[in-house]
Amino acid sequence: MRSNLVDQLPNLRAPLLGLFGDDDKYPSPEDVAELDQLLNGHGKVHEFHSYPEAGHAFFSVDRPAYRVAAANDGWQRIAAFFGTYLKG
Repeated sequence: MRSNLVDQLPNLRAPLLGLFGDDDKYPSPEDVAELDQLLNGHGKVHEFHSYPEAGHAFFSVDRPAYRVAAANDGWQRIAAFFGTYLKG
């Protein structure tokens, strides 16, 4: 069951990284753009990256949806994000 958590955004305290496929339907690119606007409106630190020709589960190596280039770039972005926000 999907639920809307927009009312919880003011409580978000951690930076948020989102990696999305442009061919995904949940969330769709429009949903991602809306969430980006909402997070900006609340002054929340976040980074979103979208990948053309990638859909849901593009990181999953054992699925037909796997996209090597998008997944490799995503891992680099995850490492950089962690390096920025989790360094001690």
